[in-house]
Amino acid sequence: MASTQDWASLEDRSKVQLDQNHHNFPRVERDLGQLQQFADTLLGRTKRYRTIGSQNAASRLLAEQGFDTTRLAQDVTTLAVQPAAAENVFTAAGSSSVEEYLQQVEESTILAAIQEAQLETVESFQSYMEGCMASDWAANKRTLFSLLAPHNGSSGFSGFSSQGVGGRTPLIGGSPLPAGMGGGSVSRARSNPMGLGTAQLHPMERAYVEVVQQSHAATGSFDLVGAFAAACARKHLETGHTVHTRNHIKGHKQQAERGPDPSDLKEVQAYLAIKLKNRGLLDFQAAGGHDTCWIQVYFCLRNGKREAALAAAAAATIDNGLLKQLGSQGLAPILEEWYRNSRALSDHSALLLAREGEKLLRDKASLKSQLRFPYLVLLCGLLSGEARIVEGLTSALTGMQAPQVLTTLEDFMWAKLCMIAPPASPGTVSNLAAGYSSGPPSYSLAEFQTDLNRWPPTYYSRTGKEPLLYVTVLLLSLQIGTAIKYLWTDESTRSYRCDAVHLAYAMQKERMLTPHGSSPTNVNPTADIALMLHQWGRKMLPLDSSAALSYYMTSAKAQGNSLVVKAQLLKELLIESNDFGTMLGGGGSGSRGLLDSYVTDPLERRRLYEAVAYECQVSAQSEEAIELYLAAERPRQALAILNQQLSALIGAAIEQTATGTGRASAAEDLQRLEVKAGCAVERIGDVDTADDGSAAEVAAFRLLVIIKQALLAERRGNHAMALHCIADLGFIPFASSSVDRLIQRASQLHPAVAERLADVIEAAADALAGQQQGASRDKRFTLKLQLEALLTYANGVSLRVGKSLFQKLAATAASFS
Repeated sequence: MASTQDWASLEDRSKVQLDQNHHNFPRVERDLGQLQQFADTLLGRTKRYRTIGSQNAASRLLAEQGFDTTRLAQDVTTLAVQPAAAENVFTAAGSSSVEEYLQQVEESTILAAIQEAQLETVESFQSYMEGCMASDWAANKRTLFSLLAPHNGSSGFSGFSSQGVGGRTPLIGGSPLPAGMGGGSVSRARSNPMGLGTAQLHPMERAYVEVVQQSHAATGSFDLVGAFAAACARKHLETGHTVHTRNHIKGHKQQAERGPDPSDLKEVQAYLAIKLKNRGLLDFQAAGGHDTCWIQVYFCLRNGKREAALAAAAAATIDNGLLKQLGSQGLAPILEEWYRNSRALSDHSALLLAREGEKLLRDKASLKSQLRFPYLVLLCGLLSGEARIVEGLTSALTGMQAPQVLTTLEDFMWAKLCMIAPPASPGTVSNLAAGYSSGPPSYSLAEFQTDLNRWPPTYYSRTGKEPLLYVTVLLLSLQIGTAIKYLWTDESTRSYRCDAVHLAYAMQKERMLTPHGSSPTNVNPTADIALMLHQWGRKMLPLDSSAALSYYMTSAKAQGNSLVVKAQLLKELLIESNDFGTMLGGGGSGSRGLLDSYVTDPLERRRLYEAVAYECQVSAQSEEAIELYLAAERPRQALAILNQQLSALIGAAIEQTATGTGRASAAEDLQRLEVKAGCAVERIGDVDTADDGSAAEVAAFRLLVIIKQALLAERRGNHAMALHCIADLGFIPFASSSVDRLIQRASQLHPAVAERLADVIEAAADALAGQQQGASRDKRFTLKLQLEALLTYANGVSLRVGKSLFQKLAATAASFS
């Protein structure tokens, strides 16, 4: 009934509008029945073009052109048509019937929606293509640098296998056998192959460099080989598993449900969605699914993702008595402490976690039935450093014929490496409290090697299919130098350059490079090792000069550690890095540089600095020579170089200061040299007690300062001040009686002062000529006598006075007549 009334009301309003006869528009006279009939006719016409086949064909056509049909349909259905006046509608459309008007409205709506969708699609496509081009360019650039510099370590780094990227080696019979050289290799280019100073080191490179610096800072013995094996081999395996994870996700995109979130935790969850696809829904897929928080923590650790592991541990639940002794926060604080203390726990935390792991290990039913339980036990063993828990877990799962947690050789090696205690140093805590177990309190590198040696080498080489088998044979036969050279130079081992140089570093530090046996290939490797360390040190120079110093000094030791070798390498290091403050110290009493810790004997260090300074002086590298002479406590030699530089720079500096022309930095350079020369004079100390050479250099410096003042005063027109300064020099005559004596003294002048003698004579003549204007007759006569004495002096020192100056002096003397 209400619907009929609405239609009647609408009809009445329509009749009122039509009766107004706006601008003689054609009248539309239809009742409700006719309107319904025309509506059905219009619907029939449109349906002819909307069959299922036609819709599919239209969708394919739009998709080929880059249009999203679903988005297009949504835009059309949500389109709001604004009411318009009758004259605007029918005049613009040129229609005289409702059918034509509605058809035009429908076509306009569809066209507008298509155009809007097209614009959005084009923008999205352009943005996507820009991202692809940037990614392709970065990949091509890395490849190019890798091809151009195959031996500089920029070609990438690998795990312990020569298989393809992310290769995985399954265990035989489900037993946790070690991996030796197996699986998990990855070859990646560094983020900055050219070694620019703004670049960041690759994580594995940084791990190596940190261990190098720790070894140098250690006060006692430091197990360098063990530190490299534990830290860097673990990093290899973590990187290899990360690549394996991503490749696995890429091959099962539908099952992974990776989503757009780029976080590492989401990546681990996507990997678990594939790995555990037969176990039903998981907790991150649906509420009430299998609890995988502990599994996520393990795989985040396995991939080396610290932040993701902490996030997963924070989200882990504590129920059924699991880990309740650890407190309300569960494993998260323990894991954070483990990371903070370089993968070690305090005695209390390690003991608590180890006891909890042993208690959980006794629950056989939960180990077999609960998906998360074995991973929780494994985490307890890994974090506490108790190897017996890990071995007990593997034995228990094998006995129950349950799936293993450590399923590959790489997993087994990574777990063992995680439990190796860090090198002993002040502040390091033990993994377990004293008296907890009958065995050693922590898992050591020696125990790890014993575990690996329980199986023959053919097991690790996979019956000769591994390229690194040759290296293994060389190392087992004590041909260490040959093995390192093979890793450094052979084309098949390009991805192991970084490992080769640091293996060489460790062997050199431990003095293990002495040839053994009589094999013709087992030659003395020290020359190759020295060159290798030298090249790697040069690579470190733009990034970290302090790290480069370690490689340079170790290279010098490999070459015999003679003074000549160390001087040559130190010269290159200082010139390339220009980091004198860090290497030599800031100067002054008690100042120490990094080099002091490598050359501890003060006498040897001074000889080294002096030798390098002399080489720099001969090579015309004056700045470096000055710094080194000062560091070697040879201020006289430094002051001699500074005097020569001051003498050569005075003319340009005076011109720039007085007129503002000439070389812009001349005055600043002169001032900087004066400051350095002043420091050298202070180090010489009292001239009366100094040696003759030092006293002569100090006197020359003071004369050069006076010469600068005299020339500057004359250049500014201050003739009286110029003559006063020249008189203070003591070797320029203004009376005929002192000419012969001062000519004799001029022959004994310091070379740096003698080079400016002609400038001083010219300035004196100009000053005398400048004073004759307005002078009395007696004054002019006195000035003439002084100028004649100066001319006679110039004749006596003619070897240092040019022809142009003689002509100028003669012209000046003639002006007094």
